[in-house]
Amino acid sequence: MSDTAPKGFCQKDNREVPLDEGCRHPKDYCQYRQACIVHFHERERAREREDHGATDREARCGSS
Repeated sequence: MSDTAPKGFCQKDNREVPLDEGCRHPKDYCQYRQACIVHFHERERAREREDHGATDREARCGSS
């Protein structure tokens, strides 16, 4: 990983986390989760994967 990779600040761990690595404790309780940029970025990536998966399925099935 390069030093130029985008990072977000994890308040729970009190350190910067590369956004591509995601949350280091995704199943643990975190009082900061609702305002966490790392968690937000993970949700957006998951949503993009779901959207692309739906598009791929629609193309294979011939529906829109």
